[in-house]
Amino acid sequence: MAARTVLSGPSSLRTHLKSRVSSLRRSPCLIVASDLPSEEQSAAAAAARAPPPANIRSFRHVLSDDVNRAGFTASMELGLRTVNCTVTGAYPTWDDVGGGIDMARRVGATTVLGVGAGAAVDCAKAVASALREQGSNGGGSSSNGGGSSDDSVELILAPSTL
Repeated sequence: MAARTVLSGPSSLRTHLKSRVSSLRRSPCLIVASDLPSEEQSAAAAAARAPPPANIRSFRHVLSDDVNRAGFTASMELGLRTVNCTVTGAYPTWDDVGGGIDMARRVGATTVLGVGAGAAVDCAKAVASALREQGSNGGGSSSNGGGSSDDSVELILAPSTL
């Protein structure tokens, strides 16, 4: 059975990644992260609606901080090879999932890290599931010498919203 880990917050993510750094350095990690629409895009879309409440503006700041901290911890602090895939909408699309799968295949990622809001977490779960399915069927190959097997795809989730 493949490893699935759900963490609560940036500090627990940092601690978990540090405890697994030697095994995580074996292949690239795909970071699937939330990227909220810019304030300009949100303002244009909401022109006919009332302005967002203060707690929504605060959520944008917290989400951005969590995503940035996760990327910094993984790549800069721990020296992991990472590639990023972002999900902008409230729900992951087939294009988001397909893009994540393609990127993971291209770089040979065997760890999928979902950080941020629910859409990014759901997308990360779908990407990891597809990579596992591919590996168990013998399909797909990666640049690190073979396809992902069911036991080799690790899923780490660090949702910003619990």
